[in-house]
Amino acid sequence: MLVDDIYEAAVLPERWGAVLDRLSREFRARGGMLIRATPTSQRSICSPAIEATVRLFEQTDLVGQNVRVERLVAHPPHPGFLTDLDLVTLDEIETLPIYTRWLTPHDCTVGAATLIHDSPSNALLLSLEGLPGHDEARHSIPALDALRPHIARSAMLSARFHFERMRSAMEALGTVGMASAVVDGRGHIQMANAGFEAEMTGFVGTRGLLRLPPAAQAQFDVGLAQLQGPGASLGIRLADGGFRVLHMVPVRGDARDIFTNVAAFLILVDPARRSTPGTGLLQSLFDLSPAEARIADALVAGRTLKEIATATGISLETVRAHLKSIFAKTGINRQIDLVAMLGAMARPEQDVPMS
Repeated sequence: MLVDDIYEAAVLPERWGAVLDRLSREFRARGGMLIRATPTSQRSICSPAIEATVRLFEQTDLVGQNVRVERLVAHPPHPGFLTDLDLVTLDEIETLPIYTRWLTPHDCTVGAATLIHDSPSNALLLSLEGLPGHDEARHSIPALDALRPHIARSAMLSARFHFERMRSAMEALGTVGMASAVVDGRGHIQMANAGFEAEMTGFVGTRGLLRLPPAAQAQFDVGLAQLQGPGASLGIRLADGGFRVLHMVPVRGDARDIFTNVAAFLILVDPARRSTPGTGLLQSLFDLSPAEARIADALVAGRTLKEIATATGISLETVRAHLKSIFAKTGINRQIDLVAMLGAMARPEQDVPMS
């Protein structure tokens, strides 16, 4: 049943794409989207049928001209779905750039959407795109409204499960002496382990806002500005009388992250006290399989995917499949960022066996 699939996605967030796909088929839409909108970013999960179209749209200037979304957000609170004609007129559909340049050419003129608020400043937007017509869209509202409470509860559960998972990861890092935290796109700490709180005393301001020495703060601000772009991980020397380095690693592209406001990992490294464990710790922190953990270790050791394939006796395609799984589980989608994060956690002199 569809409701069962919705609740399954709460525990297995990678299933949200399939849920959106099934919703789309149920209401004869081209596809579905689940969007996390915050004051600093927008992230989305899409049904496979419209994934490529959505990613192309995100690269256009129309993202900032999406009147549908603007009016949905500004609409008086409504515990249900709204259609395009609840937000725009037929004349506007004929003239607004979001329709004439994108939605209509891509057969997505008619949609239905709802907002699910989980904090005063954050909301999830669920939309079905490309419904058969305006009359059909209106007729679908009662059935969509009946499903909305289940979707809202499942989304809230996804957020809670991911929060607890992240908190467990922070605590596990703390047990081996690693000070770490996660921040949102504005530099506010969302959670941190006791080691980070102790080591960074004096650097955390009101509402968890990180405040570093001037030079370090300038680097940190640049890193925050690059989180939604192609920027890689960043090592920030605190210059507070020692040689401590704060590693900032972007988190993007993972379905789990749409349910929380996490933008980057922060890992504090003190070269004078490098007693941290090897990257095998990631196996327990991020549920990596033994094969995935070995590949992660090898990447930190500087080995290429081809070298890893040769050393392990598996195909290059299999290594790439493992790497894709590692990306999904860690919430990082670039190899350079993954190596930076794992490298911050690894013994500098360790040699990694491949068998």
